[in-house]
Amino acid sequence: MNRRCFAARLLGTLAAWSSGRRMLSAAENSSDSNRANDPGGETPWAAMLEFDGHLFVSLLLATASMKTTDGENIDDSVFGDPNGLAGVVITAPRAKTKVKVTARDGAFWKGGTVECVLPRAGQKYWIAPRLTYRYDALRAVTSQQPCEVSLALELDGTDAGEKKAAGRVHPVMDCVYGSRVSAGFSDKVLGYVFAQFGWLFAAYMDEEHPFAAELVKEALATGVVSVFDGYRSGDPEQTLVQVFALWEALTRRGARYHHYMRVTAASNDVFSEPVRTMDEIMARPSGTSAEAVALLASALLRIGLRPYVVIVSERIQLGVDRTDGGRNYVAIDPAYLGETQPPDSRWPAQMRDALPGPFKDSPSLAAFGAALADGTDDVVTYLKRFEDGDPRLQMVDVRQARADGIVPFRNVKAG
Repeated sequence: MNRRCFAARLLGTLAAWSSGRRMLSAAENSSDSNRANDPGGETPWAAMLEFDGHLFVSLLLATASMKTTDGENIDDSVFGDPNGLAGVVITAPRAKTKVKVTARDGAFWKGGTVECVLPRAGQKYWIAPRLTYRYDALRAVTSQQPCEVSLALELDGTDAGEKKAAGRVHPVMDCVYGSRVSAGFSDKVLGYVFAQFGWLFAAYMDEEHPFAAELVKEALATGVVSVFDGYRSGDPEQTLVQVFALWEALTRRGARYHHYMRVTAASNDVFSEPVRTMDEIMARPSGTSAEAVALLASALLRIGLRPYVVIVSERIQLGVDRTDGGRNYVAIDPAYLGETQPPDSRWPAQMRDALPGPFKDSPSLAAFGAALADGTDDVVTYLKRFEDGDPRLQMVDVRQARADGIVPFRNVKAG
């Protein structure tokens, strides 16, 4: 899939969010305080920021190189920037209403203007001027900061007023991986309109980072394997042994799973996870599951294996295809990293014949086996549901995300 096609897929995920949220917002914000006068009477409209007002630097950076054209929208209820995160929701007062929306400059963007004609009376529309983001200012955000967008509206050449929408800018370490909106629309899943953004985790992975190279070198030094040959052996067990070598090296470094709660988005409609950068993980390898997945997946990419990000009930796990493109999946729950008393599983016995003597009964193998048991059970259980659209159930091919244009943040050329 080329970059252009990925941009189209991004439009789809944003639209899944927007088709519910924007229309719901228009209905909720049709009070007198959110009405503007125009020659035909009162026209309900509202200014808004997507994602419940949560602006994620990670998403903006990861998609900065995705080129789109104004008006290149997936349906006729959207005008302007097809990936626009700030705009107005308006109910057309009559057919062929001419509209102009202007976004004022802000601390994190330069504003812009869009003009369009709303074809049908009584239809709700989303109109987003294209913003030019100030990426240096966005990159400098290290903790949540308030932001506000101001949008001015003209209807058939008449000033209809100006409104503001308040929000919060999230630092790059906040990874948004999904959204939902409770609404009674036909394109809903389990009562919600959903959008998945799990591919954004791929931007936190960096196979060329010095720490990924160092971990691979340390894994070879353990003696678990004599060489990393990717899939060249054609042996699924050899694939698994290579993953264990990396696990062993990380365990020897003293890395442990640390669960810590940090609210990234104070919204029931937005799913996000804190993930440190590779530089920060290098300084302190112990961390959350998402951070362990980012590091291990970076190393797996480096040695030629195919990693996946597996999301089950908001838990982040590492998936691996044991045969290249063969859908021979296993998954690893990083919560067992450094565990000294893991539960028993069948995996150590299955792997022993492929391991050198010193590792056949090692404590780290028992922890690895427990991680495999829990993670793989999740993949087997939910494999057919990963395509349902629910952000809490995703399986993301990191190689495919790379092919689609999601590169490590260190390589993002924006601003």
